[in-house]
Amino acid sequence: MLPHRSARQFSLRLPLAACCLLLALLSGCAQQTRPVLAPTNSADQPMGKYEPFNLGEKGEYEQKLAAMDLVAAQQQYAAALALMEDGDIEGAQSQLIALTREVPELSEPYVTLGLLVEQNGNIETTDTSETREQQAQQWYERALRANRREDRAHHQLAVLARKRGDFETAERHYQAALEIQPDQPLYHRNIGILYDIYLGKPAVALEQYETYLDLVGEDEQVSLWIVDLKSRMESGS
Repeated sequence: MLPHRSARQFSLRLPLAACCLLLALLSGCAQQTRPVLAPTNSADQPMGKYEPFNLGEKGEYEQKLAAMDLVAAQQQYAAALALMEDGDIEGAQSQLIALTREVPELSEPYVTLGLLVEQNGNIETTDTSETREQQAQQWYERALRANRREDRAHHQLAVLARKRGDFETAERHYQAALEIQPDQPLYHRNIGILYDIYLGKPAVALEQYETYLDLVGEDEQVSLWIVDLKSRMESGS
């Protein structure tokens, strides 16, 4: 699952049915599963010096949009979501691509395109050498060029980096997403997996899992992860 932006940002609230459809499409790429075994040693995963992204000023993106007439863009975005709801993914992609060309300042259509491409591929490319993940990454990066504080793009780039084994980049993007939206449970859950399984940092992972539970109230699976993690920490494994 992936969080959606408030109505104030892009001045648009996603229709409930469209939200549900998009979340269903994304369940495989946004909410990561946790492997059974941790790496043998964190030393196997060397980390460079952590350098945070320049996220710009809070409200910078919203201030830019406030000076624009976005009525037509809102309607076009809503039309794309309606196509998704009807199962016309190709039509939705076409509509969203057109919107990025007409109003390139908006980050939301780029993120939505990236998510759709991860599941379905890019209808506009004939380059078979690119994977869906590579195509999606380009959309997320374009979202960040439009809005450096686009937390969902940072989160998805973190997921993609983790999948290809670039754990340092994954950490940087997760940290950026959390700096922008510190109360988003999914970000805490997924960075917890990164620290637990891939970076061998159990204490930091435990903190992230517990923060996640504080935010959601209850999650049986993550509660079991915490029990397992504490057991491994106590045994030194």
